[in-house]
Amino acid sequence: MHSILLALLLFSMATFGQSVNTRLGARAAALGYASFALTDEATFFNNPGASAWNSVANGFFSYEVAASLPGANRTAAGILIPVGSGCLGAGLFRFGDDLYSEQFLAAGFSHRLGNTSLGARVQYVQYNAHGYETRIAVTLDVGGLIKITPEWSIGAGISNVTQTFIASEGPLPMIFSAALAWQAPRGPLITSEVEKQLGNPLRIKGGIEVPLYQKLFMRTGFGLNPVTLSLGLGAKTRRSSFDFSTTYHPSIGFFNQASAAYRFGKTPSS
Repeated sequence: MHSILLALLLFSMATFGQSVNTRLGARAAALGYASFALTDEATFFNNPGASAWNSVANGFFSYEVAASLPGANRTAAGILIPVGSGCLGAGLFRFGDDLYSEQFLAAGFSHRLGNTSLGARVQYVQYNAHGYETRIAVTLDVGGLIKITPEWSIGAGISNVTQTFIASEGPLPMIFSAALAWQAPRGPLITSEVEKQLGNPLRIKGGIEVPLYQKLFMRTGFGLNPVTLSLGLGAKTRRSSFDFSTTYHPSIGFFNQASAAYRFGKTPSS
């Protein structure tokens, strides 16, 4: 029954140009998705313009379970390959079940020049609902990141900059994001972000990451409009990263996400 209600709700939203959240990564989730100024392996799904800060090729996988909403799980996988002063990225994403689902294939490129990177991601999106015609759209996201100092970073971008429509029923959401992050050398990370979707209230997000023991991290974050609270843990080795997060939404309940990344080489700091 939950799946049926969810599918009807989401499909009615899609006909008015809405879509599920495609931000991903358990680290980002634990930080309240204040993730536009992060430069980890999940950046392809968060700020495509920041991917160029990945100095070695890596693969990424993430899976999220909505405890109280069967059929509302999200899955994603991606790969980043440095090319000269830039980085190629590709990924796939899926939300839902056989009753209702959204999925996309994406490719992007980010270029770094000095302390600044810029990039874009093209997505081929497909919407499926049982008993309805499949909907298809192509969207373009752009973003960038500036490292003002080794500690301070600013990220900004626009999702669906082309204002793509689904058939004749309305545009997909156009979202403006801007973030500020402070990372102490081998110390805590504090990140904040504002997000504005046309027609919706301003969303404010923030998070803190604290190193515990060597390569073990604890994280917490929040969001406003709507209210969310999140917690998470992460572990990082020279080649791998493993992260877990749980996010609480007062109206929906808990979302649990696990992510893993593998780097096909050692980063300069390793």
